[in-house]
Amino acid sequence: MAVLEIHAIRSRMDDRIKYALNPEKTSCIGFSNHNGLPDTLTDAVNCFCDTAYEQMEGTKSYFGKTGQVLGYHFIQSFKPGEVTPQQAHEIGRQFAERCFGERFEVVIGTHTDKSHLHNHIIVNSVSFTDGHKYRSTPETFYELRRISDEICRTHGLSVIEQPKHRTGKHYAEWIAENEYRPTIRSAIREDIDVVLMQVRTLDEFWEHLRRRGYEIRVNPNRKYVAIRPPNGKRFIRLKSLGDAYTPKQLANRIAAGRGAVVENIRKIKVRRKQLETRKKYRPRNPFSIPRGRLTLRGIRALYWKYVYTPVYCPVRAP
Repeated sequence: MAVLEIHAIRSRMDDRIKYALNPEKTSCIGFSNHNGLPDTLTDAVNCFCDTAYEQMEGTKSYFGKTGQVLGYHFIQSFKPGEVTPQQAHEIGRQFAERCFGERFEVVIGTHTDKSHLHNHIIVNSVSFTDGHKYRSTPETFYELRRISDEICRTHGLSVIEQPKHRTGKHYAEWIAENEYRPTIRSAIREDIDVVLMQVRTLDEFWEHLRRRGYEIRVNPNRKYVAIRPPNGKRFIRLKSLGDAYTPKQLANRIAAGRGAVVENIRKIKVRRKQLETRKKYRPRNPFSIPRGRLTLRGIRALYWKYVYTPVYCPVRAP
């Protein structure tokens, strides 16, 4: 089974290529490849690994398309223990040749440093044949995923029969999540989860978010609801946070937890009423005589004895 992800590259494409071809992550002594680096699970299509970045930049410069999206980073991950490193690399190479071999330069690096083997496939955004740029859309991605599944079947691997349609992630966010570092979207999800436990309606949910410093953009002329966190630079669509954070799903989650919220509010009101009606005690003077007691005991009795007992002083005759 291979899971396919795609990330657009908008800066430092050279770093992506270096990361994909990192010898420490792709090391495989004695592995023979076509256009890759010696003793590594690396390969290239329509270019060579050691000069891939220069060739891709030369193609973009030749056609005058050096801005915007520089390339695409595909990650093809396999189920642990299902494939060998060589087999995973062969699947990634076949995928690159079949999908991009006729028009684009591609490098492939198979990483073996994790429990799950995965291919990093870097594709130039500009075609070396006609200068046209590759346009990534949901339709093209589903077609690429279909091809990836087809290649996996030919190698006897399992595939996900009904994959969920998930929105793509920025590469920096993907790296941060894999390294268990917080991201702006993870912080927003945490705030939303906390607020959902305190509200009974969707309107209350928006109001609580505003109190936390969020800006809400709900416009009938716009298809998606977007929010901007405190000190945030731009608005983020709720649907980009995941399937559980769309307005429809938020309303369903609020409805499902409404009983618990109402019960919590009732308990808080009861507690406040108990605090208002309970008997208040004032600190008592430790040296005062308690009402209803005519005799003193303990240290208090000894204290009053020394205070009021007259001291006998004999008078000597002159």
